[in-house]
Amino acid sequence: MKVLEERGKIYGDFKDIAEVSQKIKNLYYINKTDDNINEPVIDEGFDMIAHKLSRIINGGWFYIDNWRDLAAYAQLIVNYLENHEKAIDSKVTYLEKDPNNEWRERK
Repeated sequence: MKVLEERGKIYGDFKDIAEVSQKIKNLYYINKTDDNINEPVIDEGFDMIAHKLSRIINGGWFYIDNWRDLAAYAQLIVNYLENHEKAIDSKVTYLEKDPNNEWRERK
């Protein structure tokens, strides 16, 4: 029960977290159809991200671990998509200045 008390001090009532989390998930699932996505990894990752966002919204703004977890769940989805046949990505070119102060593509 100590963990629940500690979390309650940070986030407030679990009911509030659940309500916010479900609202965020509804935004995702209302736009999801079997035609455009049927990926349990992405769905679960999104559910976890929604849960973390709800904790942040309910008082965990400055609790660093929430932000680490949020980034980690997003990274798990990225890792999954990097080898997925339907995945698309933007091409990003990073530039840096060379010793002569000229711009070049970073390797």
